[in-house]
Amino acid sequence: MTEEQVVAKVREIMNEAGADETLLLLSEDTVKLDVYIKSVITDAIHAIQNYAPLRFLNLQYYTDAITDGVIPFPSDCVRIVSIKLSGWKRSVSVVYEESSEEYKIQHNEITTAGIHKPKCVFSNNTIECFPAGDLENFSYIGEQDITSFTGLLAEAICYYCASLVYKIFEMPQQGEAMKAVAAELIPKE
Repeated sequence: MTEEQVVAKVREIMNEAGADETLLLLSEDTVKLDVYIKSVITDAIHAIQNYAPLRFLNLQYYTDAITDGVIPFPSDCVRIVSIKLSGWKRSVSVVYEESSEEYKIQHNEITTAGIHKPKCVFSNNTIECFPAGDLENFSYIGEQDITSFTGLLAEAICYYCASLVYKIFEMPQQGEAMKAVAAELIPKE
């Protein structure tokens, strides 16, 4: 699906496709509707990538060596799938924010994680892993542009775009309705 096709589909979804149709959004901003739609496409893609099954997404593997359990955060990373270091008994798929309580817990030598329940936290554009070790596996979902999506996922992205545009126009109920449709369109497996 191209960007122009997304814009046309979102306009259709929002009942804004034809000049003769009754407009739902009556303001000077309707002229800028295409600009608003284009501005939210990347956010909509990222939102859908957080819930879509891995087989539809751009699965990447980080293979560079790491030092002291610190992984440089890949610039194209949208979602962490799995991290496992040597010595760990299991992998992790959640990386805690630097502002979280978990970050503080991991930076305390008494409360830091062990090999049975390892943890990862974001810190200064890196991922710190506790306990430290050599990288065995790090997989993540990489950036994708709109042209790499087809079928139901492309449709879900269009509905999510509509949701975000409705929120720009301060129409939260319509936005939530479009978001719910987008969620229903995402294949479950």
